Amino acid sequence: MKNEKLTNFLNKDVVKLIMVIFCILVLIFVSIVLFEDIDLDKRIIIYNIFGILALAGFLYSYSLTKKNTPLKLSMGITRKTIYFNYLKNTIISLFISLFIAVYYMLIYNLVLYGKFSILEVFDIREVVFLPMVYLVLSALGFFLGIYKLQSKIFYILSVLITVGLVLVIIYFSVAYWLTLVLFAFGVLFEVINYFLFKRYNL
Repeated sequence: MKNEKLTNFLNKDVVKLIMVIFCILVLIFVSIVLFEDIDLDKRIIIYNIFGILALAGFLYSYSLTKKNTPLKLSMGITRKTIYFNYLKNTIISLFISLFIAVYYMLIYNLVLYGKFSILEVFDIREVVFLPMVYLVLSALGFFLGIYKLQSKIFYILSVLITVGLVLVIIYFSVAYWLTLVLFAFGVLFEVINYFLFKRYNL
């Protein structure tokens, strides 16, 4: 009976999420401690976190509207419910990724510099810019899924977007105006998606 309760507890989505976040935090701390003597770009882990998250959001939102929505609609779930669940998951993912990024920066500075700060070593413009990229890519994936873009074209587009992001981050300086433009575009895109999703024949 106790084993069954424990199994049911561990199978809850919230518990799984907490366990994954905890493992990520531990791995980040261990990686900083073990590799502090190696001259690596301090931004690598942050880029990986947001890069993987952005691509995952892109793929998830595309799959949601192209493949999963018809099944959910057949089960009696309304389009409004589906959309707002998607939006909720997007916002939660953003906050979790920001928390992980801030944690990484704080631990990095504490271990290497003995400072409890994130602004002296990291460019805050990049830290704010990356979540906006996630927001826009998630909205784009949702939009492409509505119009059932062919999978081959979608995956080619995913590769091109990934390469483009890497080039922008490595070779160009991220300005605040670009972050604001991405934020405004992402919000506008999500609003457009909402009305398209309500009316488009899936």
